[in-house]
This record gives sequence, C-alpha cells and structure tokens, in this order.
Amino acid sequence: MGNYKLTRKEAAESLNMSMRSIDRYIKAGKLRAKKKGKIVYVHGDDVSNIWWDTKSKNHIIITDSPKTEYVESSSSKKLVKKNDVDKLTKTFDSVYSDLRTQIDKKDEIIQKLSIQVWRADEQMKHSISVSEHNKSQMLLEESRGHITAQMSTLNEDKKSLEEELKNEKFDKRVLIVFVFILLAVSAYFFFKNV
Repeated sequence: MGNYKLTRKEAAESLNMSMRSIDRYIKAGKLRAKKKGKIVYVHGDDVSNIWWDTKSKNHIIITDSPKTEYVESSSSKKLVKKNDVDKLTKTFDSVYSDLRTQIDKKDEIIQKLSIQVWRADEQMKHSISVSEHNKSQMLLEESRGHITAQMSTLNEDKKSLEEELKNEKFDKRVLIVFVFILLAVSAYFFFKNV
C-alpha cells in the first residue's frame, strides 16, 4: 500500500480537522486516498504537506531591519511588505467607501424614479384611454365643423335681414315723404277752395 498508512480519522486528528474536511480535501484532490475494504487510507506525504501549509499560512517574518515586516500573501504564496499591505488595505477601504457612496446615490435615484413611475401609472389609471381621447377629439372636430357651418348660415341670414331692414327703412321713408307730399297737396287744394 506504500505510504497510505493513515486512516481518515488519524489524518483528521493530526491536522486538527473534522472528518468532513478530510473528505473535502480528498474530493478536491488535495489528499490522495485508497480504500481497503471499508476503511479509507490517506497518503502520508499529502497529510504532512497540508499540515505544513496550514501552519505556515499568514506567518509574519521580521528581517534584519526592524521597521520592515513581511507577510505571506495567501493568494500568491509570496512575501509582501506589511507597509504595502497596509497601503493596499487603505486604498481598498477608500475605493470601497467611494463605491458604497455611489451605490447609495444610485439607490436613491432608483427609488425616486420608482416613485415617479408609480405616480405616472396612477395618473394613467385615472385618465382616459388613447382611443377615448381620439374619439373625443374627432367629435370635437365634427362639432367645430358643424358650428362653423351654422355660423356661416347665420351670417348669410344676418346679411339678408340687414338688406331687408334697409329696404323697409327706405320704403318707410319714401312712404313718409309721399304722405307729406299728399298732405301738402291736399292742404293746398283745401285752402285754395276755401
């Protein structure tokens, strides 16, 4: 069986992990395992590699100069100056707070727009439909045309009535003048015979 000497339980105890974590490591391919009967054995070298990785993670190393500290990066497994990490953290915090502020502003704008859309929707519910509006516009135009026709007819009637009134006035004047002339002639003959 080679170096497959540790059971899952023994590997979990030596790594100070649960059995489920060991199963996850096996499933992820970080631990080689062989099954013999009902017992699963784990490769010893893989267990020691995982033990070494977990113990050395985020380990701080102080070099000769007392001001420079190095930290092992968890993503690249390289040593990075702690001051650089602090600067990056501050930069990240600054960018994060700026983004958070922008997101809050956009959320506020979205909320205002949602309220405006809701109000417009409510107004649309209480207003007439487009087809009803078009129908009323058409009826209005029809009534305007009808009113215009009636107005032109009334204007023609008014002109004809004004003409008739003028003619009647003229006729009355002529009649009055004729009556005066007749009275004058009859008065002349009356006083001439007397």
